[in-house]
Amino acid sequence: LLHSALSLHTLFLAKVLKYISELFECHRNTITEGKSELENREVKKFNDKAIQEKGGGRKSCFEQIRELDEEFLSVVKEATAGDPMEEKM
Repeated sequence: LLHSALSLHTLFLAKVLKYISELFECHRNTITEGKSELENREVKKFNDKAIQEKGGGRKSCFEQIRELDEEFLSVVKEATAGDPMEEKM
């Protein structure tokens, strides 16, 4: 009788897990890991090297190319045909 009750309980948990995974459109392992994290309350540390330092990353194109503003304005000036608010060009 105990074996039947445990089997029924396991089957019920499997169906609940399947329902939740379909509801949230995620893998059942994700739900199991999340449940384990909540039960254990163990906080994992992030990899300190993986977190970007302030000032890291790609530099702005304006920092890399000093003349970019002037070059851009000269190209726009050559291609500008007039004021779009004016009827005549």
